[in-house]
Amino acid sequence: MLLNGSVIEMPIDTLVEKAERLLKSRRVEPLGQGIYNVVGDHGTYTVVQDYSGKVSCDCPGFVKYRTCSHATAVIILITPQLKKRGSQQSGSTAPSERNK
Repeated sequence: MLLNGSVIEMPIDTLVEKAERLLKSRRVEPLGQGIYNVVGDHGTYTVVQDYSGKVSCDCPGFVKYRTCSHATAVIILITPQLKKRGSQQSGSTAPSERNK
């Protein structure tokens, strides 16, 4: 699979699921000025949003593949439309579950 001209290690849906899990477990900490501390499964990483809005991470996955769940979590956090979409999906209950 290609993303930004690079081969990515995992399917995009898995990447987004991991990012949402990081957000739900409050493992993304804004430090200010576009810098975020993200506690991942294999270490703690720094995600930075530059002046143009581009997001990068210092984890080995991002260095190799140019994308990772840490950067994706920050993108979801800072993009109101994505954040709203994620909370609506996670908070929705199937009709059959509501009636029980």
